[in-house]
Formats: sequence, C-alpha cells, structure tokens
Amino acid sequence: MKERANKTIRSLPYLSPGTDARAEAEAVAALVAAGRTLPEIADEKKVSLATARRFLTNLDLAKRVEAEEFDALWKPGAKQITVHRVAARPAR
Repeated sequence: MKERANKTIRSLPYLSPGTDARAEAEAVAALVAAGRTLPEIADEKKVSLATARRFLTNLDLAKRVEAEEFDALWKPGAKQITVHRVAARPAR
C-alpha cells in the first residue's frame, strides 16, 4: 500500500514472475532502457501515460519485494503493508 499525504491509500499490485502483467512491465522497462520515452511507449501500447508509468513503478516494487527489502515490515497474518508514505508539502 502507498499512503498519500492526505492519508488516503493506494493499492500497489505485486507483479509475480511469469505473469502477463510482469512480462508487459518488463517489456516497457526494456523499451525505456533502449532510449524510448514514456509518451512514445504509451502511444504505441495504447495506454495512458499514467499507466505506462505504473508499469515501471509496479516492476520496481516487485523487484524490491523480491530483494526482501520489506520483509521487516511484514507480520504473520498481514494481508498488506505500507511500503511508501508521501509527506505533505509545506504551504507556500
């Protein structure tokens, strides 16, 4: 889960290895690594720019989970953990 500054929660999916979603995210990451821009990729794949960004964000999360980065946060029986909290921006 990601907790926004206003305390609302966004669920972040885990892209399991071998799934279609994981393969799609890895394909997008490979295109970015090859120098393609996200707007180009979004247009080619017929998805929004936000969706193209989510492919990369979700892949990054999956790799961090697999690297056991969040193991200390998980407690037996937990169905979700908060992996990111967004701090409120100071007033201007």
